[in-house]
Amino acid sequence: MKKIDYFFPRNAVVLTGVTFVSICISEMQGKIYPGYEWGLIASAGAFAASVLWAIGCIVWNAWRSKT
Repeated sequence: MKKIDYFFPRNAVVLTGVTFVSICISEMQGKIYPGYEWGLIASAGAFAASVLWAIGCIVWNAWRSKT
């Protein structure tokens, strides 16, 4: 069976991870304007979703290779 390519999940993890870390650093330095705290929550959610997508692809490929 053909395996799922990791290109898009891996790039999604990198992109959302860089965004999440930069927003965290900006938040710690106090550079985020009041009322825009939702950006931290949104970037954390996007990062978590991309990590779950990448893990899901790895598990799916491992499961499909055993059958």
